[in-house]
Amino acid sequence: MKKRYIVTLLAGCMLATSSCDEFLTEMPENSYTLENAVTDYKTAQNSVNGIYGVYAKNSYLGGYLYGFTHCMAGIWDYAPDIVNMGYKQSNPNTFIDGIWKQWYSVINASNAAIEGVSKLTDDKFPSSAEKERLIAEARCFRGYANLHLLWFYARWFDAPESPYGIIYRTQTSELTNLMLDRISVGDSYNVIIDDFKYAEEHLGDYTSSHYLSKQMAQVMHAKLLMVRGWDGDYAEALNL
Repeated sequence: MKKRYIVTLLAGCMLATSSCDEFLTEMPENSYTLENAVTDYKTAQNSVNGIYGVYAKNSYLGGYLYGFTHCMAGIWDYAPDIVNMGYKQSNPNTFIDGIWKQWYSVINASNAAIEGVSKLTDDKFPSSAEKERLIAEARCFRGYANLHLLWFYARWFDAPESPYGIIYRTQTSELTNLMLDRISVGDSYNVIIDDFKYAEEHLGDYTSSHYLSKQMAQVMHAKLLMVRGWDGDYAEALNL
């Protein structure tokens, strides 16, 4: 009797272990990954539209930005830390800390959309131009976010070789890629301009203030050049 009990118990343990292994290696049906989140044209559209949702829910990306921008221009003493670059990671000013985090959440959503849409074959879309338009919309968002990060958290006024540019991310954030060095100021301008140029080429014309457009990319590109002020920047801004 005792022997039969032990054999039954061992068999049950083996079955339980086998079932556990299968369970641990199965992908949950509702698991959200880049592989299963963007599978067709509709989900590709949703991934890009989702960037707007991330942007809209981030409360610091509204009026505070205008205050900081005017402060940097010497018009309004809204946040002295922004003017003298005196803030640190431990700075108690939650505005400064919050804006940093919220811009990177927009960039993360943009990179997720870019990755998801890019991996789909052209036959998943009404046309290859529509695929490029969706990528351009996400890249315009990424350029817009990175430009503000450059203005508020990097030495945008330094020479191109200065190492104090932005922390540039082209992939969704994971444990394996969280720690990145800043890129140079010159490279920071280049990657932002590349995103705007792609948007200028592939985005549609302005139809609504609720959505990004070719003209939005041109405006931000021109504003970047006006602020940077390197040789030829003003003439190029005028052309834009």
